[in-house]
This record gives sequence, structure tokens and C-alpha cells, in this order.
Amino acid sequence: MPVRVTSAMRLIAATVVLLATVALVLWQTHEVPRPHRIGLLSPGSATQQGPNTEAFFNVLRERGYVEGQNLVIERRYGDGREDRLASAARELAGLDLDVIVAFGPAASKAAMQATSTVPIVMSSFDAVEQGLVASLRHPGGNVTGWSIQSSETGGKQLAQLKEAFPAISRVAVVFNPTMPGHAELIRKLGDDAKRLGLELYPVKVSSADQLADAFAVMRDKGLEAFFVIPEPAVIDQLRGRMVALAAENHIPAMYPFRMYVDAGGLMSYGPSLRDLLGRSADFVDRILKGAKPADIPVEQPDKYELVLNAKTAQALGVTFPAALRAYAHEIVE
Repeated sequence: MPVRVTSAMRLIAATVVLLATVALVLWQTHEVPRPHRIGLLSPGSATQQGPNTEAFFNVLRERGYVEGQNLVIERRYGDGREDRLASAARELAGLDLDVIVAFGPAASKAAMQATSTVPIVMSSFDAVEQGLVASLRHPGGNVTGWSIQSSETGGKQLAQLKEAFPAISRVAVVFNPTMPGHAELIRKLGDDAKRLGLELYPVKVSSADQLADAFAVMRDKGLEAFFVIPEPAVIDQLRGRMVALAAENHIPAMYPFRMYVDAGGLMSYGPSLRDLLGRSADFVDRILKGAKPADIPVEQPDKYELVLNAKTAQALGVTFPAALRAYAHEIVE
């Protein structure tokens, strides 16, 4: 018996066809969400910076950002040269990026000079004094991140160096004179040294070929120990050679970060770089979710660690005082 096609059936059929057509059009025109795009700017080389950024990428993944899926990363390196760093910063500024992450004060300043619109997450020292932000609480502009107060940290390094070696009186401070603000920092540290009964001798290192000369100056002046003002573009990249020359010249040293002790250095006091670089990822997360750098207060380290290297101490023929060992964060055997 023939099926009678009613007007209702025709209406239903037409509706089904219409809905199928709309679904097909929507499927064909569906756009995959644009991945987040961030730039990484480092003053050193890819090989040197790699280990330090592990914590950064780990936290990014914890926050749900995976390179190759919903994240594109543009990497640029200065290879220890200021002109390359400036050029690399300009390259990043010309890309369609959501945020630039700058490692170290030189990279942070280069990024800031390259763009006033792309958000920048800095990692720096003395950010206000360096002119990177207006204030820590209200940074203003397009820059936020974390900052270490060099004079405060340096004063504590000197005090612990004196505690470890009470008999010393003549100490070198190794620094890069091209860094803005370091002349004033040396003056402040000189005041701290006097209170500890120490004479402070600035020793300049602004390139790799000056490092051997720096140790020659220490020998010629009869300096008994040295400590290091961190600087990512040059000083921190030379840590392996510096540690080797310290052993060769049989001179004890206080370093700013644990990575120097991992390279064989005697002792270090400073913030945990892994913790700080993890915080950089948190800043990125907040910016990608819509926060403005101007409204995100600059953070300072709240975790400092004293790390002692017992093996290096034994090679130097020195013994750490019991009190110093008692409050060390870690003793590397």
C-alpha cells in the first residue's frame, strides 16, 4: 500500500536537510583555536641556558601549556654579545607574540627597549634602580616579573664568607663593569665589608678573555678570597672556568647560585633559580589569561639557600665551621 506523504512529513524532511547542511557548513568553517605564542630571550647560548629553563617549562606544562599543541615558542639568544641580544630582542618584538620572557637584566632591558606594547616577564636584579619598572608594587608599563636586591644579597654573602673563613681580611669582588648600577652596588658592598673587618677589591670581568687576568690580579694583590656578583650574559656563563681557576689558584670563593657549586665551586648563597624560573611561568600564565603587566606586582625571592661543597673544601684543605654546616641548605659530598 503506497505511503502517503503528508505536508508534515515534507516539513520534517526539509528541516533535517537544513540542519545537516548547517552542521556541514559549520564543520567546514570551524577554526582551530590560535595557539599561545611566547618569546624567550636569553643573553647566553642555547646550550648554556637550557638547564636553567627546565623549571620554567615544567611549570608551564603544569598550567596546561604544551609546546607543539597549544603553545608556540620563539627562542632567541645573545650568545654573550650585547649587539646580538639587542638584535634578537627586536626580532621577537616584530613577531605576533603574546608575551616575551627575558632571562637576566641585560635581556630584560633589551626587550624593554625593543617594545613598549608586548608584555614582558623579566628576571632581573634591582629592577627599579635599573629603570625596568616604576616600582615593585606598581610596575606600570609592559614589564613585570621578579627581581633580586643585589646589595642585600651581596651583604649576606660577604657575612657568610667571613664566617666560613674568619681570618681573611682582603677579598675580591668579581663583577661585570658594563652592567648599569654596579658601581653603586660596589660602593654599598664596600660599606658592608668594612663592618665585617674586610677590605674589598673590585675585579672587573666583562669578557671571557679577562677571566685569567682577574685571577692574576688576585694573586698579585695577595687577595685571600673572592665572591661573585651574578650577571647572566658573561659572569654566569664563565662559571666552569672560574671554578677551575679558583681550584688552580687555591683560593676560596662564595658564589651567588647553586649552579656554581654544581660545577665544583666551594660555596654559594642566593635564591633558588629553579624556584624563580618557575615563578616566571606563573607570570606568563596570568598574562595569557588576560592580566596586564602594569597591574602585576614585581616579586622578590623568598627562598634563599646556602650550599656547601665538602669535596672542594677538602681539596682546598679547609673545614667549614660547625655553625655554618648546621644551617646550610645542602652539603654536597
